Amino acid sequence: MTLILNHPKVKSHLQQIWKFMIAGGTGAVIDFSLLNFFTWFFGLDPRVANIFSTLVASTVVFLINKFFAFRHREGKATTQAARFVVAYAIAYVLNVVFTALFITAGFRFFPHLPHAAVSNLSKALAIGVVMFWNYFLLHSFVFRQKKQPEEVMTTGV
Repeated sequence: MTLILNHPKVKSHLQQIWKFMIAGGTGAVIDFSLLNFFTWFFGLDPRVANIFSTLVASTVVFLINKFFAFRHREGKATTQAARFVVAYAIAYVLNVVFTALFITAGFRFFPHLPHAAVSNLSKALAIGVVMFWNYFLLHSFVFRQKKQPEEVMTTGV
């Protein structure tokens, strides 16, 4: 097991995953904070406030992932941002679907739990599942690294 964890590619992914989780956690704090701020202090409808809070949080998550988690400075930021929007739009749909499935299963198999508990646990589980999808897409699609010349020669590509 330690041989696998010490492999340079595995170490690199683990470091990126950790930073990716920091970016996501930061985004969640910003999202919830702004949602509550716009709702409580400006009296905005939560559905409208959610649009602004999600936009700001997603922008921050994009920047943290670009410059901190994946350290990807090559390529156009607009292209990466467009890919990020596509990746997170798919992730949003997956999150809604998984949350609904988990809530339905929770109500069926744990009828004694309060609905709020089932909903929150289901949402947390869906976020955990979709996190892997997000990391994969950010790593392989949004912030894809160009192969180094020695990698191209050794892989025959």
